Amino acid sequence: MNELHEVMSWEELGQWCWVQMLRLKRAWQSAPSFCGELPSAESEESSGPQIQQIMPRVNRQAAPILAIALGILALGFILLYRSNDEQRGRR
Repeated sequence: MNELHEVMSWEELGQWCWVQMLRLKRAWQSAPSFCGELPSAESEESSGPQIQQIMPRVNRQAAPILAIALGILALGFILLYRSNDEQRGRR
């Protein structure tokens, strides 16, 4: 980490980053051989159960739910409007 403090310009910072990435790449490529024995993602996908997309049951009932919600909003609007009319009439 002390190397980072020695960097003075943006170009030097970029060069320092490349050096660090190359070090990590070499370390990754020289990983122990037992890592090659791990199963691949493709073999895991083919051996497991298939994922299916199932739509929720609520989607089939969207129209009635929407109608009820709009009815409640309309009723609230009407009651609010009428309460304002009554307050104006009292003044």
